Amino acid sequence: MSATSIDLVNATITEMSELLRRREVSPVELTEATLERIDRVAPQLNCFVTVTGDYAMERAKQAEREIAAGKYRGPMHGITYTLKDAIDTKGIRSTHGNPQGLDLKPRVSSTTHTLLEEAGAILVGKVNIDTTGFASLDRPIEAFNPWD
Repeated sequence: MSATSIDLVNATITEMSELLRRREVSPVELTEATLERIDRVAPQLNCFVTVTGDYAMERAKQAEREIAAGKYRGPMHGITYTLKDAIDTKGIRSTHGNPQGLDLKPRVSSTTHTLLEEAGAILVGKVNIDTTGFASLDRPIEAFNPWD
């Protein structure tokens, strides 16, 4: 499997899902490409609160094994995704944009995260949310639009 001619980070979910199902791209390749892109652009955009690199790679390896064994779960299996930081993820930092909650690790996941996990999707991180409602912020947490 080689993804050299495929733009992994800009392909649509539909395109990538079919490539993963046919084993033309592996979940590990997609996850590595996604994490590399995050490493490259996230510092300038201030978009990620938490990157879940190790967690994502474990999930990608699991998805790769399952797909290779013929246990394809469906169109989200092996697809990388992010969640807004307001969505709880069991054991993964969820700040809800609140500076006092920087070390909160929920004991349960939201339904959204649970359903994506059950579908075999791969969480690569939690992204910034609008925190203008918090009067206690020392600094604004502003994310920048890369297309702006």
